[in-house]
Amino acid sequence: MRVLGINAIGHHDASVCLIEDGRVVAFAEEERFIRDKHARGRQPVNAVRWCLDSRSLTWADIDALATPWVEEEFGSVAPPGYHADISFGERELGADWARWPVNIREFAAMAGCRSGVVPLFQVSHHLAHAASAYWCSGFDETAILVVDGEGDRVATTLAHGDGGRISVLRQFSTVDSLGQFYACLTRFLGLGSFGEGKLMGLAPYGRPVLEFPEIELDPDGYRLRLDPGLTRWDPVGTTYRSVIEAWIRRLSERFGEPREARERGLPTALADWTQQDRDMAASGQFALEEALVHLAELALRLSGSRRLVIAGGVALNCSANGRLAHLPGLEGFFAQPAAGDDGAPIGAALHASVMCGVPPVNERLTSISLGPSFGADTCAKALSDAGLAYREPGDITEAAGEYLSRNEVVCWFEGRMEGGPRALGQRSIVASPALAATRDRVNDIKRRARWRPLAPSLRREDAGALLERGGDTPFMIVADRIAADWRERVPGVVHADGSARPHTVDRAVQPAYWSMIDHFQRRTGLPAVINTSFNDEREPIVCSPEDAVRTFLRSGADVLCLGPYLAHSPSPETGKTDERH
Repeated sequence: MRVLGINAIGHHDASVCLIEDGRVVAFAEEERFIRDKHARGRQPVNAVRWCLDSRSLTWADIDALATPWVEEEFGSVAPPGYHADISFGERELGADWARWPVNIREFAAMAGCRSGVVPLFQVSHHLAHAASAYWCSGFDETAILVVDGEGDRVATTLAHGDGGRISVLRQFSTVDSLGQFYACLTRFLGLGSFGEGKLMGLAPYGRPVLEFPEIELDPDGYRLRLDPGLTRWDPVGTTYRSVIEAWIRRLSERFGEPREARERGLPTALADWTQQDRDMAASGQFALEEALVHLAELALRLSGSRRLVIAGGVALNCSANGRLAHLPGLEGFFAQPAAGDDGAPIGAALHASVMCGVPPVNERLTSISLGPSFGADTCAKALSDAGLAYREPGDITEAAGEYLSRNEVVCWFEGRMEGGPRALGQRSIVASPALAATRDRVNDIKRRARWRPLAPSLRREDAGALLERGGDTPFMIVADRIAADWRERVPGVVHADGSARPHTVDRAVQPAYWSMIDHFQRRTGLPAVINTSFNDEREPIVCSPEDAVRTFLRSGADVLCLGPYLAHSPSPETGKTDERH
């Protein structure tokens, strides 16, 4: 049984996944192929072709197609009774294109499909997110929390997964979007679209002293008091845009003009941020965390569960997840690593598999590295075409560990590309955490502001020593704190409040990356390396060897480990590769 899940709504984060007999076997985002962050307004044509080609399949081999939306067009007006019938459900449209939404029909034609070949299942957006977390958690029974900006007119869902069934407990509309609150605060501070991670990084520099009275928590959940003209569950519909406008008005009334209007460009030095701006970031982060803790506790109480899983774009907030993962009495926690809309087709396809009579295999996801991989010949050709001299060390992990111990910055490219927004040791830039200056240099290489934190990758078995809580966090999605006796020794991965976004590495899952960290540790005594995504600020994470070589050459990093090969940055004086061994 094969199901293709596609996010092809034409909005952002176009992506495709392939399910075979209840297991996710391939997953890729369109942005990686077209080199355009978030692939806004694009269809995932390259991603679907890769998914099919990677398994030597054609459209005739696909049993079902699933999409994580039920509205015909993004932002269209839902019909009366919509939420009672479909806001947490699905719709089978069959294989005849006459019944398909225009945007999905266009995608299918572009991707080489034909009418009548494969049936389409539309899975409501929050059900898709819920399924992506539930079926990848390894929990047979769990409370489920989905929080995002909006999807099919829903912004927050509390649900219960039990015995392969997912049932809704509470839902909150677009008007009550916590995701939009956080996104609008991000925009207000001049951090731009998709800059929520920057806001999370700025928050520890401020004080949570400001209140957001618009967020009202109550025993049944919460409400956002924004504008009496915004109505919930109205068939005519309160638009996504009107909620954004209401938040910007509220923030402007209290805090003055948005930073974008006040000062163009993102401040690169911490001193360029006013105390009020820092306090707004800290207070917004605190308000979001308080709301999420409240909703998680409500979901646990309503479901009677002692486990929690979370998805939706807000689930990418590592700091909030750090609190959720350690709620009193909680016995298990899982955050979907592809929590945003890029990961929604995973849940849509898994749910469609259930509908087709093939329940997914509910086992704990241990790796999201489900994208393309490239052979040694392809790597060698990319290096040669760029004029880079290279060599094949006996053990590239040992060589990389040695260069890291010399405080050199290494671009690391190995195995299948990871999905989701975080680099997890397949397409990473790595460095020693021993000096804060190295962290600054890596941020310069990435063209990021120097105040932004960088994450540690560490061997799974060292988590108890380096981290205060010391849990297994393989997806860099749950924050922890660096243990006090390590903070001065690894300043490159310690944020202003002592926190970090750890990436624990299991030797059985990532043997090469684990070995590189191990060699570095043997040389330095330090149990972690700096890990950030292999890209600069303008592009998505690299996909191919050609992407890797191009990004390396313009980055200023010292060493490129590309598959089995190692190359050095050309000398700035001669333009020739330094042939160090």
